[in-house]
Amino acid sequence: MSTEVLEKTKAVDLMPLTEWIEEEGLDIIVDEVLTAERLANIVATLRNRLQVFGKVTDLNIKVRGENYAIRVNNNYKGFVSVTNEYGDTGVSYTQYYPYFVDDDDPNDFPALLSLAQMINEAWYLIL
Repeated sequence: MSTEVLEKTKAVDLMPLTEWIEEEGLDIIVDEVLTAERLANIVATLRNRLQVFGKVTDLNIKVRGENYAIRVNNNYKGFVSVTNEYGDTGVSYTQYYPYFVDDDDPNDFPALLSLAQMINEAWYLIL
């Protein structure tokens, strides 16, 4: 899959995902840690990496001058973890997959929502 295709796919999802994040009132947004748009970008980037690299991916981000690592283990009963630069880690577990797309319905919006919620939960656990 080319980078150009990934960028076009990412751009399509950002508006409804950003709106959903704002409406849902996730802690990470309410506490003004991230904007809804930045969280949507993080979720889309993780989705793109999972599509290209497979079942496990990492993303390093900087928030308010501090470094954080987000890891998605997209295996059955997988998890999303957020680790700060001091080694504190929050983990959100699922009984299915953090990012799951049904073969019969290629719409991945529900999977993106799941990732956003799991990042929010993992982040909240390290506060």
